[in-house]
Formats: sequence, C-alpha cells, structure tokens
Amino acid sequence: KNKTEGFGSSVVPVYISEISSPHCRGFLLTSFQMFITFGLASANIVAGISSYVEYIYAKWRLMLSFTTLPTLIQFFVFLFMPESPRWLCANDQQDEGIRVTQWLHRNDEKLQQEEVDRLNIYIGYKERLKEMLGGGWRVMHLTRDMHALQQILLGCMLQIFQQLSAINAIM
Repeated sequence: KNKTEGFGSSVVPVYISEISSPHCRGFLLTSFQMFITFGLASANIVAGISSYVEYIYAKWRLMLSFTTLPTLIQFFVFLFMPESPRWLCANDQQDEGIRVTQWLHRNDEKLQQEEVDRLNIYIGYKERLKEMLGGGWRVMHLTRDMHALQQILLGCMLQIFQQLSAINAIM
C-alpha cells in the first residue's frame, strides 16, 4: 500500500505537468493535492459514520462500497489516457510523442508549436546526453552538474519537510 501511495504521489504530478497547458498547470497540480486531502477526509468521515452501523457485517462492506465507485471511474478513465509525450520520446518513440503533444494542444496552434519545440529540445538533449555518456544512462552524472544537484536536493528536502510536518498523521 505505501509503495503505491508513494508511486502515485510522485508519478501523477509529473504526468499532469507533462500533459497540461502552461496556463492551467499550476491549478491542476494544486487540485491534485487538494483532492488527495479531500479523499483522506472523506474516508475518515465514511469510516466514522460506518462505525455507528448496528449490523456488524455491514460495516466493512459499507466502507468498501464507498471506495469502489471512484476506483472504477479512475480505472476506466485510465484506459483512455495518452502516454506522456516525454515518456514516449525517452523510449525512442519520438513521432508518437509529437503526435500526442499535437493532440493534447489541438485547440491552440501557437501552444501546440511551443510544446512541440520543447519536445524537440528534449529529444536533442537526450541524444547529446546519450552520446556524452556512451549510450548509457547514469544517475551519478547528475551530481556533477551543480544546477541539477541543487534541484535534486531541493526536491528531496521538500519531500522530507512535508513528511516531517506530519500531515498524513493529522489526516
């Protein structure tokens, strides 16, 4: 359970940031965290209400039934979600990545071109990095670049401080 929560809390924001438009990206990322908090609060409320049910065999069934509908909705929506354009490009599917980017931003041609340009920059960076590292990917090369190291440390420290704030224990 804990591995799944950790995976979801790191992968979902990355996916949201990669497929959303720049003008709504911040709102969507904030909404993600707000919905997580809302879900935790809702689960506690349902558990509290279920504890007053007299029929002992209905308690766990009632709690389970409230979680089934959102889970099923998420599962079926997940089947129709596109792959992340960056993930596609990172896995040597550049044409598909560009096609998905164009589909995601099909209503705004200027934004579509900007995102495709960003994707092409990423593809070029990935190719240069592959040449520089001799075809392999090494995580340790990130520690040589001071800017990348600062970003990694900042991300780690933010995660540590969030956990030390005990927000999960409060919820």
